[in-house]
Amino acid sequence: MNTTMKKLGLLAIAGSILGIAPAMAQKQAPPEGGPPRAFTVPANETYSLPNGLKVTLVPYGNIPKTAITWQWTPEKSMKAPAA
Repeated sequence: MNTTMKKLGLLAIAGSILGIAPAMAQKQAPPEGGPPRAFTVPANETYSLPNGLKVTLVPYGNIPKTAITWQWTPEKSMKAPAA
């Protein structure tokens, strides 16, 4: 074995030992949390559109936010039409 291979082997062993040491060290506990801030859920507005789509509006903050949930029931739409 040449000296370059020996050096690389020792470097690999040293690197793995140094890499494992921080993972085995004891971790410091996080600081205690403060008291929870007061939060009230804003009033919501729920209604159905003429096409049957249900809409719920909950105003929160100044920046508009959108969350869309789509629920599809295949049994209702895949039934054969009545003859």
